Amino acid sequence: MNENTYNFRLHGSSEPHFANQIDTNNLVDGKPIYYVRNTSNEGYNSSINAGTFYIINGVNITLTDLNLTTNHYGIFLWNTTDSNIQNVSVSNNNCGIYLVSSSDNNTLTSNTASNNNYGIYVISSNDNIFYDNYFNNSANVYDSYDNIWNTTKTEGTNIIGGSWLGGNYWSDYEGIDTDSDDLGDTLTPYNSSGNINGGDYHPLTMPDTTEPPAPTDDTDTSNGPVNYPTPLPENVANSEVKGTIFNEPVTSADLKFTKGYITLVTVDAKDKISEVIITMQELKGKPSEIKVTPPSGVVHTYHNIDLGRIENSDLAGATIKFRAEKKWIADNGGDRNAVVVMRYHDDWMALETKPIGEDDEYVFFSARTPGFSTFVITMESEEEVTPAEVQTPEHVVEDEVDEPAPVQAESQEGKSYWWLVLVVGAVIAGVIFFCLQEQKR
Repeated sequence: MNENTYNFRLHGSSEPHFANQIDTNNLVDGKPIYYVRNTSNEGYNSSINAGTFYIINGVNITLTDLNLTTNHYGIFLWNTTDSNIQNVSVSNNNCGIYLVSSSDNNTLTSNTASNNNYGIYVISSNDNIFYDNYFNNSANVYDSYDNIWNTTKTEGTNIIGGSWLGGNYWSDYEGIDTDSDDLGDTLTPYNSSGNINGGDYHPLTMPDTTEPPAPTDDTDTSNGPVNYPTPLPENVANSEVKGTIFNEPVTSADLKFTKGYITLVTVDAKDKISEVIITMQELKGKPSEIKVTPPSGVVHTYHNIDLGRIENSDLAGATIKFRAEKKWIADNGGDRNAVVVMRYHDDWMALETKPIGEDDEYVFFSARTPGFSTFVITMESEEEVTPAEVQTPEHVVEDEVDEPAPVQAESQEGKSYWWLVLVVGAVIAGVIFFCLQEQKR
């Protein structure tokens, strides 16, 4: 069988379904099918060059250094106990490793499961332990039984280069490491979106192994002044510079910080970038260059974040993860959903902020920003509603003007009668005069 999406599959629901003999002359993509039944105390490694591996009714079987691809199952265990699978790679299978039918008390460590539909699938099997494995699959795990997904925290190099052994690396784990041991401290136990009964209490996080390049003085004003305002040295509580140079260009980079309340910055670029530097300063107070006071609320801390080697205009955005003390939240109203990050860019602008986890002392948050400049972590208080002032015009007192006294109506009417009397009198006098003249004649 060659060049199929999934070359080989054998599946069943009872013992007789697995009473088969399959010779290693049967090949998948040129590699032998190993089908081992009723075997104990055996070991198999890379020298057999297996293409897929089935163990039926096995006890104390060890598999190491195998590379199993493009089959329905990379490794299939049926009623197999007390066995070890170590340093095996399973990829591009429907299911990387499948445990079923009382496959109990097995240990799987230092394995890589990638690009499978399921990394590991567990059915009717208990008391297995999985730790220090790498998972990057469509669905990393399905396990509804009683199994263990981490070991006790132990000093030692883990599968992704961290300094402590604990749990597994999960591609979709979104928590953060708060104490720099490269083990996740929030959103635990990791349960693969609810697919694990219990979960991983010490999920691995990527270590920050790159030495930071020298700080840069580059200044960008395209999306808010990156280096503005530059706090005075006496206003800086602590400062930390982190940077990364990538072997291959990337579009996203995580930079971890350990000295202050901001613990992680994720830079998302519009295009691929080859390096990035971030200078993180925790401030003792508001920079004097900023004259605008943040909106009402209780200030936790101010921070200045400077970007180097790339500019704000190169960003698609960035995520800031930070922590605040539970006591501080309780002392200021107790509502963790009221904690918000504000960014200064000509004015204070609230960023979308949400809680993402907690431990005994802190609540952890995530905020999304379009660029870097000066930030404040604050607790929003309920705004005091001041009634809008209704502008009432002042009473206008006009200057008094001396005006003529109004003419009384009676006076006017009196004047009209006197004119009438004079006219009538004149008429009467004329009539009398005319009559006297007539008598004389």
